[in-house]
Amino acid sequence: MGFLLFSGKPRPAVTWWRDYALLDDTYTFVTGDNSVRNELEIEELRRNDLLAVLQCQASNNNITVPASVSITLDVNLLASVEVVLFRTAYSTSDNLQLKS
Repeated sequence: MGFLLFSGKPRPAVTWWRDYALLDDTYTFVTGDNSVRNELEIEELRRNDLLAVLQCQASNNNITVPASVSITLDVNLLASVEVVLFRTAYSTSDNLQLKS
């Protein structure tokens, strides 16, 4: 989905959260500078992910409030439709109406 880079001394721990639940606490140090990278990948979005707030936090001590960035998921999914017909055969003269 995306990743964030944070830097500092000492290097921060970078974590992803959703509704106070930890999603990901794996991060890597970027070679050549003091940056830390955490990449969050969501395999499958569902309807209950609509308007979910994800927060990425960076903290390098227990004294100050972590630096954070929040995103809101705006998800557009295709509607699923199931059509069930009880008669097995229809002729061209039959007038059928399907309603969603």
